[in-house]
Amino acid sequence: MIASGTAGSWDFHRIPACVLKVDDTLKMWYKGSTDNWYANGSVGYAWSLDGINWTLLENPVLEKGDQGNWDDGMVFNPTVYFDGGTYHMWYAGWGGVSWNYNGMGYATSVNGILWNKVEDENPVFTGASGTFYSHDVIPSSVLYDGEYKLWFTGNGEGSYDTVTQRIGYATSADGITWNVQNNSQPILDVGDPGDWDFRKVRYPSVLI
Repeated sequence: MIASGTAGSWDFHRIPACVLKVDDTLKMWYKGSTDNWYANGSVGYAWSLDGINWTLLENPVLEKGDQGNWDDGMVFNPTVYFDGGTYHMWYAGWGGVSWNYNGMGYATSVNGILWNKVEDENPVFTGASGTFYSHDVIPSSVLYDGEYKLWFTGNGEGSYDTVTQRIGYATSADGITWNVQNNSQPILDVGDPGDWDFRKVRYPSVLI
């Protein structure tokens, strides 16, 4: 349905992250990156009426921050909630230093295409020492039911090949200040050594 982009383009690699149905249109936000998966990641946008034939916007709708910002390496893994008037996006940001995703950012939009990062608040959620999300926080799914409910992937310490990833749950009244639930423990843990999921459980999608 959606092929990879042209080699060297900003979205040569395309990884879907979030799809919403608004009226009769399916709207997708995805991570796009160049030939180097770890560099220059941006958020792209596509739309479809049938879920099969997709039209991609030519340029990214959310880009990494300026040099020195917390998200100056790349932005990725967006999850979006639409309240009927405003689109709310939470996304992971990479600080660009030795595989260091140092937090989750927040942005808003009136149309899902033109986004404004809430710079004076970002990052809105960062890793905490001694926890299962000590290395970084990657948003995966957000719902609203009187409060924002976030399911996120938390990383421990280590290289990408050896790090343990678990799923956590947090809530927020405003989408900015987040409180990790379940006594700050993961709600879905890895399996026992030797199991198919012994190292990573991540990137959940939740539906009520």
